[in-house]
Amino acid sequence: MFSVSRATVYRVLERAGSQEPSRPGRSVQLFDRSF
Repeated sequence: MFSVSRATVYRVLERAGSQEPSRPGRSVQLFDRSF
């Protein structure tokens, strides 16, 4: 379950990264901290 949630989050991050390629790494870190 956790793996699926994480995969979905990364997918969303990828989409956000496409729109905001300025700082995709920061978003990943923030989401990682949230989890």
